[in-house]
Amino acid sequence: MGTAQANLLQDGTFQQPIGGSGSPWVNWTGNPTVTTQSASAFGLPGNYVNLTFTGGRGSSGSTNLFQDFSYPTASPYTLSFYLNNFSAAPASITLGLWQGNTVTQLQHFTLAANSGFVHETYVLNLGSGAPLPNGGRGYYSAPDEIYFSNSYNGEPDPVNAIGTVIGLADVKLTRADDDNGDHKERHEVPEPATTALLGLGLGATLLARRRK
Repeated sequence: MGTAQANLLQDGTFQQPIGGSGSPWVNWTGNPTVTTQSASAFGLPGNYVNLTFTGGRGSSGSTNLFQDFSYPTASPYTLSFYLNNFSAAPASITLGLWQGNTVTQLQHFTLAANSGFVHETYVLNLGSGAPLPNGGRGYYSAPDEIYFSNSYNGEPDPVNAIGTVIGLADVKLTRADDDNGDHKERHEVPEPATTALLGLGLGATLLARRRK
């Protein structure tokens, strides 16, 4: 097993205010419709952000959250985060990695209606310069920005309905010394009511941009 690694992203639990247009992108920056709320009811640390799609086309019309970052060396890294589709219809969110104004990677995560928080784990080989496997869009370059988008997926038309709300929590980018390739994993997180019922029934043993 590998040792715990430092998070290469700033404020992964969204304790600080989300910056707006013109703010430094070393912390999270997003549209005015990106808001924060306590994640404690879901058993998650800190706050989560709500990305609410209010309508528009292309990357500039979607609801985006982004941050500049750097990494020490070309290597596998693990991106870990939690997603929740609070809407009554299925929806998707796009993960993007950019170098300057060029996309190096786009990955889409589809969520069921009223999904509850699900834990996504995505391992990627940053800096290798190789094409993405399995027909993925982009390549392993030297990205300097990460972003999440509701509802842009690289095409001009939005993929989600107006009013779609997607929650994002506990975002981490860490060195993955024990990993050697791309893969995704998904784990569902019990809803607060479900967790409470587990506690009652089983006692304490089962607590359960786009850019300018």
